[in-house]
Amino acid sequence: MRYFGSFLLPLLWVAWGCGTRKAAPAVLSKAFDTVALQEMYYAAEFHYIQGNWKQSDSLYRRYTRSGMPPGAAYHRLACIASKNGKTDEALALNAKARQSDTSVEDWMWLDAELYRRRYDYKKAADVYAAYTQKHPRAWSAYSDAARYYAMAGEWNSVLRLCEQWEKSFGLMESIVEYKTQAFLGLGQPEKAADQWAALSRKYPDRNYYRLRQVNALKQGGAVAAAKNLLDTLLAQNPRDYEMIGMYCELNASNTGASIPEFLVNVAQTRGLSFEAKWKCVEPYTQPEHPAYDSSEVILRGLCRNHPNEPRASQALGLWCLNHGKAGDAAGFLKKALHEGRQSLVLWQQYLTALSMGCEIQKMLAESDTLLELYAMNPAGYQMKAIALFVNGRTDEALRTCSEGALISADASALTALRYYFMMQTGKNRPEGNIPFEDSSIVQYAVMVDAEWALIQNRPEDAAKHLSILFDEEFRCRSNKFKTCEDGSYWAFLQCVLQQARLALMVNKNQNAAIALLHQYLPESPVALELMGDLYGPQPVEALRCYEKALACTNIRKEVLLQKINKLKNR
Repeated sequence: MRYFGSFLLPLLWVAWGCGTRKAAPAVLSKAFDTVALQEMYYAAEFHYIQGNWKQSDSLYRRYTRSGMPPGAAYHRLACIASKNGKTDEALALNAKARQSDTSVEDWMWLDAELYRRRYDYKKAADVYAAYTQKHPRAWSAYSDAARYYAMAGEWNSVLRLCEQWEKSFGLMESIVEYKTQAFLGLGQPEKAADQWAALSRKYPDRNYYRLRQVNALKQGGAVAAAKNLLDTLLAQNPRDYEMIGMYCELNASNTGASIPEFLVNVAQTRGLSFEAKWKCVEPYTQPEHPAYDSSEVILRGLCRNHPNEPRASQALGLWCLNHGKAGDAAGFLKKALHEGRQSLVLWQQYLTALSMGCEIQKMLAESDTLLELYAMNPAGYQMKAIALFVNGRTDEALRTCSEGALISADASALTALRYYFMMQTGKNRPEGNIPFEDSSIVQYAVMVDAEWALIQNRPEDAAKHLSILFDEEFRCRSNKFKTCEDGSYWAFLQCVLQQARLALMVNKNQNAAIALLHQYLPESPVALELMGDLYGPQPVEALRCYEKALACTNIRKEVLLQKINKLKNR
């Protein structure tokens, strides 16, 4: 009987064991069979076909006691027990069927299914493996046996089966797949890689097998061996897309703070597609990667060679934003928008860059566009309100916050922003607690609480609130905030300013505060004025900061001129 494969198991039940065979066992046709027994068996079959399990079960049991060969009836009873969820009983009945009539091999498939249902994968695999002993050309039996042995973690059994499988069919990819699993399961990655090497020698034109050899070493933890092999392969095929991609994967685990030399070359290679390069570069565009601060060179290389790719422009724009280069950031983020990468998050990042770079009028104009695009999204109102506030139009900013809160199910971010604007203009914080429930905007709550503490001249409370955003004094939680994923990054920048004001208030940690402002807000006039105040005993540096701030804005022109004249007249 030909073996049909595991994917036909349900059909095998029906056709051979648990199905609708309408003829009674051949032995019933012999002269000594009675008509009554024939009719009993056919009646049992009829009820079985109709799904009347109780009636068919009763008739099959009577038949097994009739003295006639009971194999087929026992198998039917096993099928009924299986359909009723009685797995152990079904196994016992099917065992009786196979003992009674050893000529019907296909009854064993019910055993395999019952073992599988009981999660006894080893015994299920044993059934298929036993079949291969009698039928060494039954490919699907090998495949199923190997699969279930692997699921059971019986790696030595997998290897023994694969040896027989290979003798019957020769070295083939499916066999090597299971051998690889087995050797990796046994902690022998080199032997796993050797299987793909053998297949590669058999089919030298299939480079894919060499890559699988590398991957087996990588999966088994033999990363150094994988890199050495890949170095050899890349020397032979220096522009192979898949090899370069795997090389990047192997080196993405690099925990150093510098970019590997090969990545610089990859980013600047003209013959390589953007997708191939992006696969290599993308891990280094994530702020949590240790080498992120060094990734500017590869991002600029990508933008030069692929000027119309929005992902490259956005990644470089965010890098500039995270490193205080607000002017460059705004240019690249706007370019990403022009290239078709429209999204609310990208718009928020772009407006944040304009705010940091003190491009106030442009920020206000662009915020109108944002609100047109996302008229029902509170984030649009949020960025519009920030633009108005930075422009000195506080009343309109407050009104925009209120309008946005009306359309939002969760207006806590806009509420916090409104409170902050009110405090900045000399109005007291409203009584009662701010309803902050969503932890994703907790920085707004922190910003408001810290601002209120600073206004009330309570530096200890301000420091406590700000410590939520900083691992230790003046040290940013970069993994949380460097991503600039939404408008709350603007709130974080305000907290940076609050840290600097706190340092000025308590007259300590000035250098750390200056470094923080220089890192995140090197172009902001507010931050530049604060840096000048913090420099204090260093009049040359203070004067430079005040003059640079004066060149950026007219909002505090008189105050800045007074500070500049005071320093010059010392």
